[in-house]
Amino acid sequence: ADERLDVIGPSGDPPWLSKAISDADDEGAAMACIRREHAPGFVHWFPRCYRHSLWSWRYPVHELLVSQTGRRLPVVAADGAVVRHRPDPRRRPYRELLERALLSTPSDPHLLYYLGRACVDEGLWADALRNLDAYLASEGGYRWHRSEGHLLRARVLTALGHVDAALESYESAHATCDPRAEPLHEAAILAARSGDHDRACRYIDIGRTLAVPQEVQLFGKPDVPYVIDIRAYREPAWQMTCSIVDQHRC
Repeated sequence: ADERLDVIGPSGDPPWLSKAISDADDEGAAMACIRREHAPGFVHWFPRCYRHSLWSWRYPVHELLVSQTGRRLPVVAADGAVVRHRPDPRRRPYRELLERALLSTPSDPHLLYYLGRACVDEGLWADALRNLDAYLASEGGYRWHRSEGHLLRARVLTALGHVDAALESYESAHATCDPRAEPLHEAAILAARSGDHDRACRYIDIGRTLAVPQEVQLFGKPDVPYVIDIRAYREPAWQMTCSIVDQHRC
């Protein structure tokens, strides 16, 4: 198992879960979401308890729960615990599974995004760029994946040595949804390494003013999107980026 449940509160049986399920019954809800830390700095809401008769899983990996009714179903938040994910370091055959799934639905934005990401993880730069470009040219899918797609594309272009194109993609990643800080950290370092210190400082000045983005969750209240690393919005992160930029100024 690569997840551990941490209950926030007294030890023993987690009363928060029974209360959440009771609340779901009272409200006629179809799902309860729980906080999940999928990596250090990344905490988001994730479906954990749902009515099997109303939902079904879609996709072979990076699955999504889809309403079988075709309409929006009521959801509640089960606050009081965090599921902490620590991935197994062994390689998973995600890329092969995604490539196989795309044979039947070659324009599916969800599959294209995750295939591009899998190629980045394996250092397959040409394949990553092709799939990410196809994803960004498609329509639909999760809106924050658009920002992530540009961010991944910038990393690929950086690896390939295309600095100007990479900086352009970092700027698109920053601005595609609500303004976000993570791409500006990487863009500032890349600009400094390429000798453009004024541009690097401009990225830092913009990034330091940003608040952590929010989006409305399934249960109707705003919280942090799952792609956001909240550490990137804190002053220690900017101090570290400034230190790296200053090293390249000398």
